[in-house]
Amino acid sequence: MASPGGPVCVVRRYRTEDKAQVQDIISKAAMETVYDIFWAATFSEVFPQVALLMIAFAYIGLGVYFYFCLLGIPAAVAIIYATVWLAHKVKALELGQEVSNIRQLFLQDPDRCFWVAEVLEGSEPSKLDALMNKMKKVEYYFMSEAESGVREAEVGGARRQVVGLLSLTKSLRGGVKGWLRHL
Repeated sequence: MASPGGPVCVVRRYRTEDKAQVQDIISKAAMETVYDIFWAATFSEVFPQVALLMIAFAYIGLGVYFYFCLLGIPAAVAIIYATVWLAHKVKALELGQEVSNIRQLFLQDPDRCFWVAEVLEGSEPSKLDALMNKMKKVEYYFMSEAESGVREAEVGGARRQVVGLLSLTKSLRGGVKGWLRHL
């Protein structure tokens, strides 16, 4: 466990002032896998099928010369990328809509919760470390919101940044089951 003098991570309930940082985290998380899924789709059976479909449509359906039909190969790559990006963007917008209603969705029902992980850092990394791309091993000291309230004098001047979120919803199937969301 890190010493309390280092960076501190406080896990606490969501507050209204966290909305902008939470929306930023969710949109970045939703768009983060675009390139991985694009390359996975490109190197799977999806690419040859889309390329062949484009070439066949241009050659048979439109009567284009075969050499020009080969332009369907880069067009297939562009279509796959556009489809993957659009699907991720739709998911990001859907999650953004959910984030705009956090108070109604998670905080009014006692069976639902929304927490954020907030890092409190007293010092900025030096510009030389950032310039040299120097990675430091950082150990965080975790505390609850109640404990951070007691130690407010120690962490009062620290820079605060939301770095993670977690929400729980009750299962519609009943019982004591629930769903983890936004992990």
